[in-house]
Amino acid sequence: MKLKAARPINAAAVLTGVIAMMQCHWANGGEIGMEAPPLMISEWIKGESVQFSEKKDTIYVIEFWATWCGPCRDSIPHLTGLQKKFTADNVTIIGISDEKPDRVRSFVEKMGDRMDYTVAVSSDGFMHEKYMKEFGAMGIPHAFVVNRDHRIVWEGHPLSQLEEVLTKMVEGKFDMDQAVRLAKSRERQAETLRLMEQYFEAVVRGDETPEAAGAARKVLDSAQDNPSLLNQFSWIILTHPQIKHRNLKVALEAAEAAHKASFESNANVADTLARAYFDNGMIQQAVAMQKKAIELAEGNEEKVSAFTGILEKYEKALK
Repeated sequence: MKLKAARPINAAAVLTGVIAMMQCHWANGGEIGMEAPPLMISEWIKGESVQFSEKKDTIYVIEFWATWCGPCRDSIPHLTGLQKKFTADNVTIIGISDEKPDRVRSFVEKMGDRMDYTVAVSSDGFMHEKYMKEFGAMGIPHAFVVNRDHRIVWEGHPLSQLEEVLTKMVEGKFDMDQAVRLAKSRERQAETLRLMEQYFEAVVRGDETPEAAGAARKVLDSAQDNPSLLNQFSWIILTHPQIKHRNLKVALEAAEAAHKASFESNANVADTLARAYFDNGMIQQAVAMQKKAIELAEGNEEKVSAFTGILEKYEKALK
């Protein structure tokens, strides 16, 4: 497991890869199940104008994008495919940009049938304020699903679970209670990331203040059921080049918790725990755990080779 850092770096940059991996955002006032704010559109670029109040039988996907956004361009074919797939089920996809209408129109015309869904411009900031900012969405593309009762039932990256959500909705199998529980889980995850940022702000400076120690404790407590976050937390402490004070005991506790939460079945987590043992001077435990990591990585030749090289280093330290 390797972590590459850009330079110059700060505490927020330390977490960038983690946030991207977890597809997280900072929760704000928006909640799954809330009534969808009205569509305040400056100009409809492609397709017919839409207002929620006019149709009671339609599911809407409200997607925020921009012509300059590479990931947004990558999602356009997917959205076009979804629109074609679900048109008969009264699903309407609306891509909303805050750019100038002429720029968006030119882009859409060049895309032609490759961008075959409704496109609009909201230039006064209302839509971004009421959707993106309200839900604390950190970047685009970002999509919101509005059900037939005009309530927001899902939000996230359009390439992540959107098709699954729409399929369940049109089949009448969408579980609203489960969606609310998932949203609450994401809020807890976002809070954990905030605590991680607070901790790394201190240790990147070289401080190990009581506040930093308290933040670390809260991270460990709040992420007990999230092995991915715990593993990343430990690995960053152990290896990130910009961290001046490495609290090896915290790293070990996080790695042990991640190993337990992953039911001792994740090769990367076992590799991190072996590193935590080694850096804490627990060489025999490091050797045993690295062997476990190799065993769990069976079938992945590249990973087995890398883990074996690390094991050799640990075994040499025993001599």
